[in-house]
Amino acid sequence: MEKDIVVIYKEPKKQAEYLKMKNSEDEFKRKLNGDIEKIELDDTYIICKKDRENLMPNIYIRPRGSSLVETIRGELFYVAKNKETGEISSFTRENIVVYGDRLNKISHDYSNQDEEGHFITEKQAQRRREIIERMKEYNALKRAEKQARGTIEKNENTEEKNLDDKHNTEKDGFFVIDLGKDEDANIPEEKKNKVTLSPKDENYFKAMIFLLNQINNKLGKI
Repeated sequence: MEKDIVVIYKEPKKQAEYLKMKNSEDEFKRKLNGDIEKIELDDTYIICKKDRENLMPNIYIRPRGSSLVETIRGELFYVAKNKETGEISSFTRENIVVYGDRLNKISHDYSNQDEEGHFITEKQAQRRREIIERMKEYNALKRAEKQARGTIEKNENTEEKNLDDKHNTEKDGFFVIDLGKDEDANIPEEKKNKVTLSPKDENYFKAMIFLLNQINNKLGKI
């Protein structure tokens, strides 16, 4: 049965984190999803994917016995090395923070590079920042415009509905009565008075009674 060890795990563009896992080649393959490569440093190992050419840059290292700096791409594990046997071992409470800080310090710097690790000039970087800010402003304006348009449409719909309700109420409630329409009434034409009343008028119900009486009188003469 493999022994559990404490290792440091790091993804590109992220800070290192501490994990506890089984000290097994199969376990490293499973977590890295593929064949692995073990790169020896002075007192530690880097365990990373073997096929990593197209992955994002993660850290810079100088492998043991080499004078060249190498870029390690993709996610990786940073593990301790037994000083006596040279085998993979566990970090301790006393040294894991130190090694974690060391790994973060050799992380790939994306401040002057694009997402694929290509160098960009300060002018290009400034241009990218300006485009991002303009996009943020544009998106904010579009959100405000959409919100304002929704508010206007809501107010217009409410106002139109209120006008329709008022129109329907007035149209349904208004009627005209001719106070001198009775054929038997001896009232000069100029004395006749037409009155338009609505349900809001205080004489509305009186006018309705008057109108009903007029109708009853005409029906009685038929």
